[in-house]
Amino acid sequence: MSHLALLVLLAGTAADGSQCLSYGRATIEGVLSAEEFPGPPNYESVQRGDRAEKCFFVSPATPICVEESKDQDQERESNVTRVQIAINRKGGFPVLERLVGRRVSCSGELFHAHTGHHHARVLMLGMCQAAQP
Repeated sequence: MSHLALLVLLAGTAADGSQCLSYGRATIEGVLSAEEFPGPPNYESVQRGDRAEKCFFVSPATPICVEESKDQDQERESNVTRVQIAINRKGGFPVLERLVGRRVSCSGELFHAHTGHHHARVLMLGMCQAAQP
């Protein structure tokens, strides 16, 4: 049984039909994309001198939801169409750059956005690899 099928069986489904996960260990399959955002010092405009911060996102074929985690103070999110991948810049960037535009399988720890560097409601501290056909 695939990891994704197992997650669906264990996590259930939301009322809107989206796959429900829990914060913590998870695997998400989807298409990987990259986008640049303005970073320090002002987080406003790369054209006006802010450093560009490249971020990677996995977009599942159907939206997911993530159940609230009261013990970790992370709120429920529904209709999540993209998850930001939080990685080590040195080791992970070259791998992810080669996978942009491809179908991937990403595994790691889900957590809720909590800083200005987070550009999606839900993030994953983990890594992606090319998905099996």
